[in-house]
Amino acid sequence: MSSIVTLSSDFGPYYPAAMRGVLVRRGIEHVMDLTHELPAQDIIQSAFWLSKLIPYQPRAVHCIVVDPGVGGTRSVIIFRVGGHAIVCPDNGVGWPVAEALAGEERPEAFTFEHVPPESHTFHGRDVFAPVAAAIATVGIGQLERLPTVESTMVPTTLSLPTPDIGKNHLETEIIATDGFGTAITDTPGSRLPAVDSVEVAGQRVPVIDRYGAVEVGAPLVTVGSHGHVELAVNQGDGATHFDVDVGDVVRISWNG
Repeated sequence: MSSIVTLSSDFGPYYPAAMRGVLVRRGIEHVMDLTHELPAQDIIQSAFWLSKLIPYQPRAVHCIVVDPGVGGTRSVIIFRVGGHAIVCPDNGVGWPVAEALAGEERPEAFTFEHVPPESHTFHGRDVFAPVAAAIATVGIGQLERLPTVESTMVPTTLSLPTPDIGKNHLETEIIATDGFGTAITDTPGSRLPAVDSVEVAGQRVPVIDRYGAVEVGAPLVTVGSHGHVELAVNQGDGATHFDVDVGDVVRISWNG
């Protein structure tokens, strides 16, 4: 039996069907769509979300396509780590995922040289899905057996933003927003001190562990299920309330 293949992209509702068709026609029985609603051509935000989602998946070949450089010179990269394989463009999008899966392990990296496809605009269908199918068929532990696969020590890496933390404040970047309008920062929850409230954008805001601890429409700062500090509004839109967007830097300060 072939390995599971998961699909993640910024393709929206239509194009992923072609990728699924390629996989099924190549004998892949188990295909899982994780998300095709990643922010279009946004490598950093996509890497953040996938680094939080893929560690919860079963061992599989994870095909990730967020590829602003499609048709250019970037390579196909494969990471093998923790019994998983990640197939993606060599633009950094897969590196935080590999790190999230690795623990103390060092991800192995491989390049795959492919024949230039007829289409230079849909490598998800014509390049990445066939590579994922080939790995799933031969087995993740045996992917070196595939023709044109070569080990590499120089994959493109990507470091997600990190906060600048002072004694009584931090400067933190909004790294992502979710479908509820919650503004997620680059600050791990462990770096926020145990205080009852903080000041954000000139507002004194409570620091609490759940949205429902404040009235509907009230703002709060909390640590989300992804482990990062976030700016939220109970049953409302935190990004709008705090007037922030992805890439903005926010100062959070506290007494003490």
